[in-house]
Amino acid sequence: MLSDSQRYDSKRQEVEAWLNRMETRLDRMPPVGHTADSFHAEVHQYKSNIDILSKLTQQLVAVYQQDDTSRVKKTTEQINMRYNNLNSRYAVVPFTYPESEIHKNSKCL
Repeated sequence: MLSDSQRYDSKRQEVEAWLNRMETRLDRMPPVGHTADSFHAEVHQYKSNIDILSKLTQQLVAVYQQDDTSRVKKTTEQINMRYNNLNSRYAVVPFTYPESEIHKNSKCL
């Protein structure tokens, strides 16, 4: 159990640190298209780590059915909610063109 718990805890710490960085980044991010696009790409690319953590949780729960795994399940649920909130908060960040793009596009009309 020690090895399984260590793998879970290591991945949990990695994911929580990433979520903290990304939440702070989103809070400070100006609503400019390129920045928002790179943010979305990073959130999308990190999904596999969220999936790995979920699989580790499922394995712990399955292998240690006799033990109380409620804390592990609750922690993973909270992490999944944070990831989903991060993803949905990004979706409502207004997209604005840089001033130069607005002028360039208006000349085409």
